Amino acid sequence: MKTNLKRYLVPKNEGNNTEWLASAKWRKENKEWLDISFSIAVKILSVLKKKGITQKQLAASINCSPQYVNKLLKGNENLQLETIVKLETALGIKLIKLV
Repeated sequence: MKTNLKRYLVPKNEGNNTEWLASAKWRKENKEWLDISFSIAVKILSVLKKKGITQKQLAASINCSPQYVNKLLKGNENLQLETIVKLETALGIKLIKLV
């Protein structure tokens, strides 16, 4: 039992600090679009739940793979305008508002 507990308490990348540091730097450099992508993902998830639509059904309606929809819904995908329009059309919502 002690060894299992120790395994969970010790970070996996204890000796490799460069990987998480590079990831943190990338997130900081791309914060603006990552925030928007996350907001879009939350909105899509909310609409899917409200309308009872599965990710697989959404994927079929926008002509892509369920894996790609899952990737979009993680909130860190740099979406193309074409994809945004397909999502808006399929869900009957506006994801981006132009001022």
